Amino acid sequence: MIKCTEGHGDENPRFERLYMCLAALKKGWRKGCRPILGLDGCFIKGYHTGQLLIAIGVDPNNQMYLVAYALVESECKNKWSWFLKHLTDDLGLNNSYGIVWITDKQKMLIDVITEQFLNSEHRFCVKHFYNNLKTEHKGLLLKQILWGAAKSTIEHGYSF
Repeated sequence: MIKCTEGHGDENPRFERLYMCLAALKKGWRKGCRPILGLDGCFIKGYHTGQLLIAIGVDPNNQMYLVAYALVESECKNKWSWFLKHLTDDLGLNNSYGIVWITDKQKMLIDVITEQFLNSEHRFCVKHFYNNLKTEHKGLLLKQILWGAAKSTIEHGYSF
């Protein structure tokens, strides 16, 4: 899905954004991945600037699985809404029950998920959480405790 501005007079249409969810990736996520989707964005630097938005799944081998991506002008609530609407249509997430979203702590992204996916779970990425903590708490002990708690499936595993 490519979105361009309308050209006026002598002005040519201008690229605004691009969304990609390849059929093979969509089918692979539906058939083999866990109902987990991680969302993140990063800057595109160079002559053509913008943001890259991505949706990543988790495959049966606990590896990252690219589901969809978009090139947008800027990372804002409107662009995330647009991206997630297309992702919802492609993956059939209309009833988002059972889906877990993992994000960093960006307010706009939290708001979009809360508005569009009432029946899903939302969690924060431990890596982003740790990166915020490590500036104040140096050393490996915090990292080991935090990742041990994050990987634990029982309460005993994350009590200190």
